[in-house]
Amino acid sequence: MKRKNIGVKWFSLLMVFAVLMAALPFGKTAVAAGEAEAMGSAAGTITSSAVPALTLTVLHTDNTFQSAGTVSVTAYGTGGLSGQYQGNTSYTVSGTTATFTFTIPANMLHYAGRGTAGVSFSASYSNGVVATGSYSGFAVIEDDTSSNDSPDPGPSGTGSTVSIKGDTALPEISAGESKVLEIPLVNSGGGTMRNVKIAAKLPEGIYFNTLSPSQDFGSVGRNKEMLLKLDVSAGAEAASGVYPVELTVTYDTYTQKGLTESLSFNLRVNGGDGGGSGKLIVASYTVNPKTVSAGSAFTLTLQIKNNGSGDVSDALVTLNGLSTEGITVNGGLDSRTLSKIAPGATVNVTYNLLAASGMSSGNSILDVSLSGGGGESASKVFIPVQSTGGTSSEAGDSKPLIVIESYDFGGESVEGGSTFPLTIRMKNTGKTAIENVKIVISSPASGTDSGAFTPANSSNTFFVERVAAGGVFEESIELTVRSDATPKSYGIDLDCTYEAVVNDTRESINAVETITIPVTQPDRFEVGDVNAWGPIYMGNSGYVSMSYTNKGKSTIYNLQIELIGNLTTAESSVYIGNVDSGAGDSYEFEFSPTEVGTLEGQLKFTYEDANGQQKEVLQDFSVEVLEMIMDEPVIDDMPVEPMPGEGGFPWWGYVLIGVAVVGTAAIMIVVIKKKKAKKALEADEDYDD
Repeated sequence: MKRKNIGVKWFSLLMVFAVLMAALPFGKTAVAAGEAEAMGSAAGTITSSAVPALTLTVLHTDNTFQSAGTVSVTAYGTGGLSGQYQGNTSYTVSGTTATFTFTIPANMLHYAGRGTAGVSFSASYSNGVVATGSYSGFAVIEDDTSSNDSPDPGPSGTGSTVSIKGDTALPEISAGESKVLEIPLVNSGGGTMRNVKIAAKLPEGIYFNTLSPSQDFGSVGRNKEMLLKLDVSAGAEAASGVYPVELTVTYDTYTQKGLTESLSFNLRVNGGDGGGSGKLIVASYTVNPKTVSAGSAFTLTLQIKNNGSGDVSDALVTLNGLSTEGITVNGGLDSRTLSKIAPGATVNVTYNLLAASGMSSGNSILDVSLSGGGGESASKVFIPVQSTGGTSSEAGDSKPLIVIESYDFGGESVEGGSTFPLTIRMKNTGKTAIENVKIVISSPASGTDSGAFTPANSSNTFFVERVAAGGVFEESIELTVRSDATPKSYGIDLDCTYEAVVNDTRESINAVETITIPVTQPDRFEVGDVNAWGPIYMGNSGYVSMSYTNKGKSTIYNLQIELIGNLTTAESSVYIGNVDSGAGDSYEFEFSPTEVGTLEGQLKFTYEDANGQQKEVLQDFSVEVLEMIMDEPVIDDMPVEPMPGEGGFPWWGYVLIGVAVVGTAAIMIVVIKKKKAKKALEADEDYDD
């Protein structure tokens, strides 16, 4: 089998290895609330080539901690380091001091320049306390790229020596889950690898449960396997998708040291949310008593349901819209943490609340925000309040609000570059009419991506003259999806302004509602012409080649090519891996036919698209196979006169005759020569006489 244009790049990198361990003895000095102190050092050295895993121990002195809990840490590189890391860890409390340790995985931060390096961090505890701190005790070792004593780093590419074992299943992990990923690797090179060490770099939202992201294998013979085990956890916020895990392999051979190469495999993350949107919902709620008197206490019970397909751990429920003039929490916090919710399960969360004595009769609205399982969602709850006078509310006592009852965009997702209709159904939840309703639809930026949607041949503004109390109205608009939008969910904001009579006074009211729409990109993986050279003679080898290109806007994952047909080959399938947008390559198989006639073959391409769906492309080819013809010796025919007798004169008879003729002729020549010699002698004697 021959492989063309694999894309392996060779380069030479000279390195100097230095070991630096810095241990700085800090005492447990009391600090003010909101500040923290770091102890510890980097687990390795920082060079311009790579940033290893950095482990810090943090002390925070305060008097507002629970006995134990979870802290969310966001760390930023400072000085010579840049980049950001976010993860969760546990903390313990001794007296008034909380202690926790967190590890920033290798290469999560980047070296931005030679000089002092440090880390600043923000820690958010599960009880709402926020602490900030920094650590600048890292020393930086500058690379010496001019030394001739540095070992030759050898080839660096996409696994020219180490490869993923064929037919390996795609590893999976769910949000909030901890597990050991087992990846079988093979030494596919030409000899024994020595001092093999493999380090892994995890995608965002996946974290190591161990301090070291690398594993040692010692010596590995040719075609021998290595089982890479990665003890990892997926954060509760991890979004669904397929993400690459990058591996760096370092090893020695008999003749070279410090060889390095890289490869990657894909990890499916099951956030249970279909691509990043929240999967927790408020299934229902109850208010006790059903009508709350102003100035009295009451309870609000929320039924939280996991609407996804995976567990949700460390979910956060937050009650918004509280105020001293309206409804406040009657003891406790406005946020609650839920340890774990199984798929389809529900959990009740009860708040003790208090209605202010000066509240007017009507519905008071609170917002409930949910986060966990890789996404966020929000809902509204309505609290019926009766004023202290005990009378029902008059029209205009409370401000009417607009809420979205439902919306439809024609399916489960929309494709980049397409145009789709969006229909929104909205309701006036107040007890009085609203007028001069103006709704502006906009597509805000999402992270580093700009807005994904724009109106198609229409305005993004709607106007409704009047909506009665409790009335429902519906609006539609056609939107175009940006052709280069990254596949994920994007928000659409509806900015609503309207007028209503409140307490006999006309007021202008503004409210913003948000909906989300998932965007996908069309799959445009294409296979070029398949060439099979023929005819082929039995016993000889044939060749079939092809090219492929990913013309889509998204990366395709786990591409594998398989050769099928009435033929034999040393390797019937090859694993290519990921193919980025706009990338392509070519490949050639060598095979041997098994029978004479027309060889009908097939090339099967299997891969996964950006949504994790497995796709298959088949390409047929045929070539003629001929039987091998051996050349026979040619003998000239000689005319032979048949002899009397049955069966004719035998061949050996002719041979004897020929020998006899030749012998007779030779005897005659000798006799003639003797006679001539005798006559000459007699003539000489006569002359002498």
